[in-house]
Order: sequence, then structure tokens, then C-alpha cells
Amino acid sequence: ETKSYQGEGWGAAFKNNELYMTDGSNKILKIKDINNFKNIKITNVKMINKEIKNLNEIEFINNYLWANIWQTNNIAVIDPETGKVQHMIRFDLPLKVDSYIGQNVLNGIAYNNINGDIYITGKLFKKIYKYNINQFM
Repeated sequence: ETKSYQGEGWGAAFKNNELYMTDGSNKILKIKDINNFKNIKITNVKMINKEIKNLNEIEFINNYLWANIWQTNNIAVIDPETGKVQHMIRFDLPLKVDSYIGQNVLNGIAYNNINGDIYITGKLFKKIYKYNINQFM
């Protein structure tokens, strides 16, 4: 089924039948009714009182939202209720070697909650990089 939404949608993740979205700003939108995009809660994302902008692709990992920060190698680990960044993880991937010219930005996070594997990739990357959640605990 397809739904229409006014505005930009940069990243999306589901948890408990609620849709979480990013739009490139420092905001996380929590949408409780995806049939009409009503009952929206907006949470501002901050780290030590500084707004973290350019939130892009998101994924729930162990009850936290992991969000890559567009045009950086950083992924913010965010408390989805408060917007507080718990950790900032830098992924030093071989961007210039692994991606097509002009498309060397992180843009993909996936999580396998059965074995704890985290998959990181980027826009038009030729490879996907696998990590394990235990590497970050």
C-alpha cells in the first residue's frame, strides 16, 4: 500500500506500529497514525545542547535510533523519546574507493536483531560493511 506525505522523508523506521521519520533537519517525527499522518510527535535531537542536523537514514537498534548524519561518516545513537544523543560513532569507511564519484556519503543502516549484526553502506556504494553490536558495547 502506498501513502502520500507532504514534506521530505529522508529516513524511516518502525517500532510498535509507529513510524519514525527524519527530514534532514534535527527533528525526529513520530507518527502514530500512518493512515492519515496525524498524531505526530516531534522530538529535537541534541548532543550537549547542540542541535544535530542533517539526520538521514535511521534504524532501531536495541531501543535506540541510529541515524547517519548526512555528508559525514558519523552515526548518532539517539534516545527516541528525549532526542538526546547517547553516542556518536564514526565509521571510517573507504568512501572514495568504495563509492561512485560524487556519491561518497553514508546512507544505509540495517540491523539483524537475531545475531546482532549491523550493516552499514552508503549512497551508491559497491559494498556493505558488517559490524556486530558487541563492537559498540
